[in-house]
Amino acid sequence: MLILTVANVEEAIELASNLKHQGKYNWFRGQLQANWEPSTSLQRRRKAGLDLSDINKDIGRFLDWARLVPELAYLEDITNEHSLFAIRQHYGYPTNYIDFTTDPSVAGFFASDTSEPPGEDTVSAILCLNTDDLVNFYKKHSNLIGADKQVEPVSVDVSNLWRLQAQHGHFLRVNHTWYDVYDLCRIEFPWTGLPAYPPRHQIYPTQKSHLEQLLDEFEALEQRRRGQQYMDKMLNELKGRGVQFQMEEWTVDPERHVKSAFTEQLVPLESCSENNLSPWLVECQEQFHDVVGKIIDFQVRSECGAPPAHFQVRTAFLSALSREAGLRARAAVWKINGLVGLQDVDRYLCAIQSAWNGMRNLPYKDADIAEAMGTLTQLFLIGNCDSMMGHIIDNAFEQWTPDAFRIEFGNDVLNSISRAHCSGNALLECLDPSWKLSCNNEKMAFSAFDALFACSRPDLMFEFNAFAKFFARQIIPTQLAQDRPLVLFNPARLNFVGNP
Repeated sequence: MLILTVANVEEAIELASNLKHQGKYNWFRGQLQANWEPSTSLQRRRKAGLDLSDINKDIGRFLDWARLVPELAYLEDITNEHSLFAIRQHYGYPTNYIDFTTDPSVAGFFASDTSEPPGEDTVSAILCLNTDDLVNFYKKHSNLIGADKQVEPVSVDVSNLWRLQAQHGHFLRVNHTWYDVYDLCRIEFPWTGLPAYPPRHQIYPTQKSHLEQLLDEFEALEQRRRGQQYMDKMLNELKGRGVQFQMEEWTVDPERHVKSAFTEQLVPLESCSENNLSPWLVECQEQFHDVVGKIIDFQVRSECGAPPAHFQVRTAFLSALSREAGLRARAAVWKINGLVGLQDVDRYLCAIQSAWNGMRNLPYKDADIAEAMGTLTQLFLIGNCDSMMGHIIDNAFEQWTPDAFRIEFGNDVLNSISRAHCSGNALLECLDPSWKLSCNNEKMAFSAFDALFACSRPDLMFEFNAFAKFFARQIIPTQLAQDRPLVLFNPARLNFVGNP
């Protein structure tokens, strides 16, 4: 193995860059410890005792979910296995893929990144690989290495997987300890901390693409599954100790409405037809480096006579959207200063960012986005919207709107479920006139709770354009203010809206 020694990570990056420009190496990998074996996460996990059948179950659950999501159904095709495993790799699941990058500065970051400073004598490294030489080496020595031992450089551009794009990521797929067969060049240096460039937010983007928002839904589903497993384990232990209890089985009416509550059979509304919803179900293809980088600053004033802060934020967003053509095609960073009394600035700005990226590519009107940002600002200035204590959070939302009302919504086919607060009267205003006319009891049209008790299918009860406007202005910001583990942005993907 060729080992080159330099004084620090900056010199290592510079040397790796020179070697790249000379055409000697094209892929690089940073390691905090120089003596770590460049093995796959699957190899490491199997050494630790992970059963291969558990991994197959994980992949099976993901594909079962992905085939129900139009934008991800392509992953089930074996020809797209590299895309599938690239996604799995970047979300921390064990695979036979090893991360590399074509950018030496990214390798330098990973060679230095750690939550806690390592020992004083730690030696870090950037590994340098020539993929053509590697492939030719395996071809030349296949008889000695063994035909069953495979190595494959993989370059795949997964649409909207911004983390992969940000890291200029590539993969080496291997099924054996390839480093025992092939010698790498290693640039070693004493660990002294992160290089000045690139910053963390360019390696792990705080912005999320549409794909990454969808993958958040699967991760939330997995968290619920693990929580249920833990609960089942606890209940079984209690049963083993002789504790008696009764579990009530809940069943969901697939039609999601009480037929006797209506004078005639409910049918899907024209406003919720597939044709009308099609603009809401378009996958927007974006490249990370094309859409990031723009920063927009707002300065909120608090002098005597100034309008409320949330009104200023709403107007500022509306002005920016009106003034800058193509702004919604950019994952802009929003910096909002001068909010007097704001308790958690970082969480607020994170929520603003999430709202922007979750809404900008959907066919919301500019005014809807601006109104959502104003509402989000108002809720954060009220505070306590993320409290785990029910009465405190209800009081906080009642300060925002006196008729604050809790709802639950999502898509039970995909198991994506969230909750939010809204104005009960605003929800009722979204009811389609034909639905109101079909009610046996007119009280249903004047009580949000009664309306949702009688029917929880949005395609049977809500005029879609009115509901989408309501969803943007109230449901999205209240989800974010509550710091929900899963935030749903697209009303066209919901198949139920009901009482919690």
